[in-house]
Amino acid sequence: MPRKKADSFDAGSGLDARIRRLRTQAGLSQAELASALGVGRSAVANWEAGRTRPDIACLPALCAALRVSVSAFFSGDTADPDERSLLRVYRSLGQEDRRLLLSLAHAVGEHRHSPLPAAKPVRLLLLPFAEDAVAAGTADYGIEGRCEPVYVHSTPLTRRADMLFRVNGTSMAPVYPDHCIVALCRCGSRMVPGDVGVFQADGALYMKEYREDGLHSFNPAFPLMAASGYDEIRAIGRVIGILDEDDLAAEKEIAAYRAGGAADDKV
Repeated sequence: MPRKKADSFDAGSGLDARIRRLRTQAGLSQAELASALGVGRSAVANWEAGRTRPDIACLPALCAALRVSVSAFFSGDTADPDERSLLRVYRSLGQEDRRLLLSLAHAVGEHRHSPLPAAKPVRLLLLPFAEDAVAAGTADYGIEGRCEPVYVHSTPLTRRADMLFRVNGTSMAPVYPDHCIVALCRCGSRMVPGDVGVFQADGALYMKEYREDGLHSFNPAFPLMAASGYDEIRAIGRVIGILDEDDLAAEKEIAAYRAGGAADDKV
């Protein structure tokens, strides 16, 4: 049997693939590994191609550059502790459990490499917000021409709304608390008993419940507003819900919406 050269070593089959794998795991290029060992890049390329083998004298430097121990280099046991622990668990399982574990590992890998879902586009609406708070106990005068357009998130409620008001007072508490924002649907005079709406009574704005005998408050401390006590009571709109403060669009959302070139919905 021919004797092995004293100036080289034989780590068994797969030496070329092992060096290549360890170099990749260490994050080194062939040129970087060669520089660390003081050899040419072609030498490393030949090792990984299986054409030649490293000189045994460079073994300590090679293992140091690859960040493995000499024993691990020869045994091929280069996995980190977590990998070894996972391998021990796998080997302790029966065939059915092994298949289950492999299936889970594949699912995790596919999830990590799948593209992230595209961010949903910002959908905003532009609604008139009355500058005068609607009275729920205090009279505030004027409405026509006194609305400021504001951006709100597109929701089932805001898509039905024609106008927004901020409540001022406690006459409709606790259902409609002081300072909340209510959404109105324009209805003209088409109000039916039981509807909650915003009404203009002799020029003052009120939020009340419409009944046949007049306008009622939910708070019993406030008296009935009978039609006979006013020259004119006109319905502005029906209250269809309360907006959350978060329904008002933030400045960043508005900027992104405008940058996208979207046309304003509503007025």
